[in-house]
Amino acid sequence: MPHWLARSWRKRGLVACLLWPLSLVYRVLSWLHHGLYRAGILKTEHQNLAANQMMELNKVGQALGELSAVTALTDVTGFGLLGHLTEMAEGSNLSAVINFDAVPIITPEIYDYIQQGAIPGGTTRNRESYEHKIGSLTASQWAILADPQTSGGLLVSVNPNQTEQFIEVLKKYDLQNFTTPIGYFTKKGLKVVSVK
Repeated sequence: MPHWLARSWRKRGLVACLLWPLSLVYRVLSWLHHGLYRAGILKTEHQNLAANQMMELNKVGQALGELSAVTALTDVTGFGLLGHLTEMAEGSNLSAVINFDAVPIITPEIYDYIQQGAIPGGTTRNRESYEHKIGSLTASQWAILADPQTSGGLLVSVNPNQTEQFIEVLKKYDLQNFTTPIGYFTKKGLKVVSVK
């Protein structure tokens, strides 16, 4: 059993926070050799955006792991935000609800890249593997939430009655922009994750 499931957190009402913007742009960076850059898809102002993000470490993880307010903690990687949130919810016999507008993304212009088809194959494979567990989503929501991240940040479950200590640690690590919950856990429903 993963460490983050070993803690006692099988409670409804816990909030989930994502401590890093989701990035589809780095996928475009990795496709430079395939002609997307030469085709003019990657905007000049975004050339270093994802690379700079990936060079940052999730230094705050250890500090958060020591807080009693934090009931679960995992990094968002190849399974995307939806995959990791699904694992957290299933491991606790709960469902999760995401407020899509609260999910941080690397740039609002990500929708331009999605519209141009700059979506990795891993996104499609992720969708196929857990789509039956997820509520209805738009194509853009799937592209962002199922994107296989390399440096997707930390997904943290926090006791809503102890958010002060959580917020203090985030401020200490200059992450005050990530204190808004992206969703919450609730009684197990028909779908493991719903997006509103």
